Amino acid sequence: MRGAPDHRTTAPGDLALLRSWCRDGTTVPPAELLGHAGVTPRADVLAGLLLPASAARQGLAETRRALAGRLAEPRSPDAAASLLELAALVPSLPVDGERVLRTHGAAPERRLRHAAWRYAARCAPDRGLDGALWALGGAAGPGDLLTWAAAARERGLGRADMAAALPSDGPAAPPAPPPLPTPAGPGLTVVQTSLRGSLFHPGRGDSGGLSVFLTGLGTALAGHRAVRRVVTATLLSETEYAGGDGPRELAPGHFVVPLPDVDYGPWGTDPAAAPGTGPRGRTHPAAGWWFTHLMNAHRIRPDLVHVRFADDASCAISGPVAALGAKLVFTVTPDPHRGYFARRDRGESAPQDADDQHRVLLADALVERADAVVALPGPQSRADLARFFPRLTPGRGDRPVRMIREGIPALRPAPDDDRERAELVDLLFAPHPGAPSPGPPNAEHPPAGSPRAGAPRLDERAAGLPLLLNVGRLNHVKQQDVLVEAWLRSGAHHTCGLVLVGGGHGTSTAQEDEVLARIRALLAEAPSAEGRVALLPALSNRRVRLLESALDRLLPAPLPHLYICASAKEEFGIAVLEAMDAGMLAAGPLRGGVADYVTHGETGFLIDTSTAATMAGGITAVMGPRGQDRAHELRAVARAGQERVRADYGIARVRDAFAEHYTRTVAEPARPSRRAAHGAPVAPGHGPRG
Repeated sequence: MRGAPDHRTTAPGDLALLRSWCRDGTTVPPAELLGHAGVTPRADVLAGLLLPASAARQGLAETRRALAGRLAEPRSPDAAASLLELAALVPSLPVDGERVLRTHGAAPERRLRHAAWRYAARCAPDRGLDGALWALGGAAGPGDLLTWAAAARERGLGRADMAAALPSDGPAAPPAPPPLPTPAGPGLTVVQTSLRGSLFHPGRGDSGGLSVFLTGLGTALAGHRAVRRVVTATLLSETEYAGGDGPRELAPGHFVVPLPDVDYGPWGTDPAAAPGTGPRGRTHPAAGWWFTHLMNAHRIRPDLVHVRFADDASCAISGPVAALGAKLVFTVTPDPHRGYFARRDRGESAPQDADDQHRVLLADALVERADAVVALPGPQSRADLARFFPRLTPGRGDRPVRMIREGIPALRPAPDDDRERAELVDLLFAPHPGAPSPGPPNAEHPPAGSPRAGAPRLDERAAGLPLLLNVGRLNHVKQQDVLVEAWLRSGAHHTCGLVLVGGGHGTSTAQEDEVLARIRALLAEAPSAEGRVALLPALSNRRVRLLESALDRLLPAPLPHLYICASAKEEFGIAVLEAMDAGMLAAGPLRGGVADYVTHGETGFLIDTSTAATMAGGITAVMGPRGQDRAHELRAVARAGQERVRADYGIARVRDAFAEHYTRTVAEPARPSRRAAHGAPVAPGHGPRG
């Protein structure tokens, strides 16, 4: 046993104690560990990290006794649901499924009902249990059918059985997930996860450059000789799932498999209202159950699963990877470590400290679970890894890390590109009086009453001016409001226009509303900026890239237009790469990974984005009076940046690096600690039937 558990008297859900057990590798008796279930979502996550090792050490019999004791008198419906969810994390642990169904299978709380059904699905064959689950179908509401049908299929109930269980005048059970096509020939099946925001709506909610990167990388990998199939697993809301957003093939060999997140009801009408945000905000451990269920249902046998965020959903999915017979790869970043430890060193605190502390621990847990670790390159990245993850430091630690950069595919030309470029440039400007209506309300022309209605546009006062362009989700970390303040403070609003693209339309997240409100307040106090700023909602990735390539062609100016990434930190910056590929001059933050491809003054510019004052200084240094005298030099920097991106950051080069790393990782023996903690591989015949 690594360490003895601290038995000091604590309240259930003591996060400090749970964190200390996780850090020390303490094996905690199951009865004590399960006492922390259902107090807070974070306590559940930490208990879930500890339970598999606890059950392996103490034995299934003791763990079952502890579970039965806690379930006999749960402190709340939430606690009962958490206990059932935690038990489902341990292979062969769930028993007494019929009793669980009769006690909790018709509970008024949706989360508890669903947890009971998923728990029962993991129990051994039992006709009484199957009958109890079948009987519950008649009471399943529209929001229940997805989970009930999945559990029923896990128990072997076919379509006819389910149809007989459901009311004849009610909705039918959703169809069984179809087996995905398997391309002929040898090669790996690679699963990558996209668990923040919507994969299909970058720039809205929590969706950003990673969605764009994973779409391009998955398609490129599917065409590599060492890879047979790529599956991108992404969380979808109940609204999206009900809308028919099931599995789809993005490109030959590249499939998207949605994982439904339905335990807490709909997220709202905006598909970019991101998973993991808002009052429901829990994706652990149901995401792991759905991941296992759908991998089996679609007949996907992954060789390797790559997760890229230190969050609850990624941690939930990482647990069953070994049981699926796959290797786990984790992309590690020093986020939120930099900010959290910098504040701690200064003796400061911030509202996000608790969340940052939780994510720091999850990053450590994922590094421990992973068979291979990937990091983004760059001098600061290497220094941060040495500080925050000493185990990953060459010569000091016992875990090698592979540095692999991100990249972008080339923009493929289409016949209507020139027309679309002209439309996008027109979109930046307010319609002239008497101009025809732009058409019915849509993403780019929001309806009256929406948060985007009346958003400012450029007018004749911006004619002939170089533009500062920023694209991305509206978010405090992305700092669009700080950029507006810096633009005004520097006086650049007299000589440069500003275009911000990002955020939802119709509905928006709380952070989007906060950032937009501050931008509007800043502009209201600066009448001299009127007509020189445009705020557009998120555009598709292709339309963003067409806009970037249109600016120099259709809006000539004495200086090159500048793409400016205003983030407090940027781990890599796909949007910056795309702007440079389009030929734009680019500036990005000193902190993070932009320095991997931007050499200050040679391929772009690095600026201090820590405050509005420092950002204003950076804007002035590039586009201020001195910049007016060196237009030729700035255009040469933009050309050098474009050449650098096209030479070193094309998706084919990045694909080759990942394919080689994946092939090597799959060929290496599994780490014994992972296999012991998470169970033996699932037999090929395991999974739902019918």
